[in-house]
Amino acid sequence: AGIWCQSAVIEGCSIIANRTGGGGAEYSPSGGPGNGGDGGGICCNSATIRDSIIQSNATGSGPPGYVGIGGFGGRGGGLYCGGSTVVDRCTISLNSTGIGGEAWEYGAGDGGDGGGIYAADGSPVFLHCDVVRNSTGPGGNGCDPKGGDGGDGAGLYASVACVPTVGSCYFLTNATGSGGDESGNWWHHGSGGSGGSGGAVFCFNGSISNSVFQENRTGDGGWGFAATFKGLDDPQGADGGPGGDGGGVYVAGDTTIRNCLFIGNGTGNGGGSDPWTPLGTYGGNSGRGGNGGGLWSAGAVAANCTIWGSTLGSGG
Repeated sequence: AGIWCQSAVIEGCSIIANRTGGGGAEYSPSGGPGNGGDGGGICCNSATIRDSIIQSNATGSGPPGYVGIGGFGGRGGGLYCGGSTVVDRCTISLNSTGIGGEAWEYGAGDGGDGGGIYAADGSPVFLHCDVVRNSTGPGGNGCDPKGGDGGDGAGLYASVACVPTVGSCYFLTNATGSGGDESGNWWHHGSGGSGGSGGAVFCFNGSISNSVFQENRTGDGGWGFAATFKGLDDPQGADGGPGGDGGGVYVAGDTTIRNCLFIGNGTGNGGGSDPWTPLGTYGGNSGRGGNGGGLWSAGAVAANCTIWGSTLGSGG
């Protein structure tokens, strides 16, 4: 990271074009790969960040799994934070997370979550911030059983251990990564990876108020390229992965959303399935398009919000 700090104050600073390293590769099916490093611009706990620019930072990619799973991309392209961090009047733009590692056997790694911000735990507060054109990494291409998933939460990813407060923020043109392709059904009926969900925000808890979500998008599902190599025991080829859900916001728990405007957000397309059919096999199923062009919710309370001009991805 450009800055690592504990209980610090960062004010009037520009944190630009920093990057974390990638993880180490995995050569054994009984082991596990390293993951890309977290916090490309800033990695902090209980810090206060004011009137600053966090721009064009990136996290490292997941390494390949030569005979095992691929590693995950690093999280928090611009900022990785925990505890009682406060971010006020900042611009967080053009940051990205690493791609998932490909796998020559077994599953591929997922793209890193939180292109702009990854909030790991605690009760962070984000006020009067512009979160613009951040992106999460795509999933790696896999072999068995699936491609990796695209990273979630291109603007902000708040983990299940986190209760964030977001107020008077503007999330514009953030985009999650696409799912990785599935290229070999050696032992399982496989599928392409899922597109990342939460084009602007992915969260479980907390509150969002007086904010604008405009032209954010989730990733496409990965393709199912491979027909099975198990022959007639499992004659169907790999399926396409689903497009990511929640073009503007994806809520997986109890979040309150008030006085917000959702304009022109959209979800990704489902991945296709290759019709190549050797050995008496047949093609897999196409993936569905993403759901919830503006907002996808499994428990949110939304009040006095306007959702306009949303689009849904098509099936593969």
